[in-house]
Amino acid sequence: MTAAIADKTDTHYTADDGPIDVVPATRLRTFVVNKDNTQQVREDILDILASYYKVISHFLLEGDESPLKIFRPELVMGLDDEQLETIAGEDEETKRQRSVLESEIKSLEAAMKVLRG
Repeated sequence: MTAAIADKTDTHYTADDGPIDVVPATRLRTFVVNKDNTQQVREDILDILASYYKVISHFLLEGDESPLKIFRPELVMGLDDEQLETIAGEDEETKRQRSVLESEIKSLEAAMKVLRG
């Protein structure tokens, strides 16, 4: 229980379970925050995304059965060029675009040299 909530609770004792903290109905208004619908939706979406991030982070990145656990340095260093290209290489369209852009950069750099004299 957070300190802010603990300050607003009363302790009641029961015969069966021992002491329990309860919030009197008269103090419920102190816990209510008025928000417009847009703000509530934003907070709900943020909560959902944070939950997904925790799950993804645990199961895919950090968990004991993470698929990334197989990519130990020893394994990666033992792969040949073809295997590395298959796992992490760019597709043909991306390679073509990169080549075109590199050629264009060279042409523009050559033009800058001509213009600067």
